[in-house]
Amino acid sequence: SEVNCAVPSCGKKQSLHCLPSDPNIRKEWMNLIFNEDPDLVGKNLVLCSRHFTTDSFANKAQFNAGFSERLKLKEVAVPNILYPTLYAHTIYRCTVNIL
Repeated sequence: SEVNCAVPSCGKKQSLHCLPSDPNIRKEWMNLIFNEDPDLVGKNLVLCSRHFTTDSFANKAQFNAGFSERLKLKEVAVPNILYPTLYAHTIYRCTVNIL
């Protein structure tokens, strides 16, 4: 099955980041995605890099210079960009696995 960014209206499939293990940071992720902290969420829930500011990444400069193939989030990174780009003519569907 496809894994898409969990933010509604995004649906991006590249540069995805798994939920953090820290419960406090995880709660902040849930608040951005669902506007609440649901009791159960699927283990495959991910967010794409577009929902994080540049300073959320440990290797942004290396990635931009081509020395890293994948962006790595800092352990304390919290998403804070809900709608990075508004699409006027395209609607993206997002898959969220809620148990």
